[in-house]
Amino acid sequence: MLYNTPKPQDTKEGLSDQDFSIYMDAHTVPFSKYPSYLPEGVLGMCTEGNAEIQIGLRKYVICANDILIFMPGFLVSFIKSSLTFTIDYCTFSNTLFYDVINGSIKRFPTGFHTYTQTHCIYSLSQEKAEQFSLYFRLLYNRATSPTYLFTKESITNLLKLPFLELYADYYSTVKEHKVTTLHKEEIGYFFLDLLLKHYKENKEVAFYAEKLHVSSKYLTEALTLVSGKSPKEWIIHYTLQEIYALLENPSISIQEIVQRTRFANLATLRRFFKRHTGTSLLQYRKQDLYKNNQQ
Repeated sequence: MLYNTPKPQDTKEGLSDQDFSIYMDAHTVPFSKYPSYLPEGVLGMCTEGNAEIQIGLRKYVICANDILIFMPGFLVSFIKSSLTFTIDYCTFSNTLFYDVINGSIKRFPTGFHTYTQTHCIYSLSQEKAEQFSLYFRLLYNRATSPTYLFTKESITNLLKLPFLELYADYYSTVKEHKVTTLHKEEIGYFFLDLLLKHYKENKEVAFYAEKLHVSSKYLTEALTLVSGKSPKEWIIHYTLQEIYALLENPSISIQEIVQRTRFANLATLRRFFKRHTGTSLLQYRKQDLYKNNQQ
């Protein structure tokens, strides 16, 4: 659910609002006040004021001339914004994002997804901010033109640009580039897509292997190769990150966390958290509150 959703600009027939929407001079962002995984990607630039958001367990302040590049699946929550906060941004579905990466010069590996979560907000110089404004205006014109014939194709290709720039940064910082097959990369991508949709209800590797029409053994081998984590580790990671973020908000009760994470009951959540962290829910919350009070 969007947080105080502005009305999107109309996009041409053939590119639905579910696949792509663009917002100009918006004063809100498409994030809930509660930590939740984004079902869509977000690209935009703050043009005035500031806003505070949380990505995973880290808090960020977005200011004028800051770019946001969020892939689907980021764990994000909205904290607050200034009265003058203004942003131009677009949202794109996981399906459209797959079209973006599928035709890229270099196919984005699964590890790139992890990298982008800590490299998703950039401050631009005034000159580069003006250039991005021109780029975003072109994106807006292509999306809303009533006469342009190739709207989806144009949007898909324009969206490649910022992700290719980000991928170039990733490629230059990774010391070892693993050689993987295209099929294993596809398995990695579609697994993360399925995980985003089903991790709360389905925590067994066999469920995802069946959906992907591969064996659990092959899925484990493929994911470990392309991402460095097994499917089980990814499932635990997604679940724990949400629990951590919810625990850090003292206004959310433990019982509400049970409901939001869809565990069967409090006892089941307690066992899961204790097994994978070595501490209890209340101990973690107390430690986190103490840490925040000392800062």
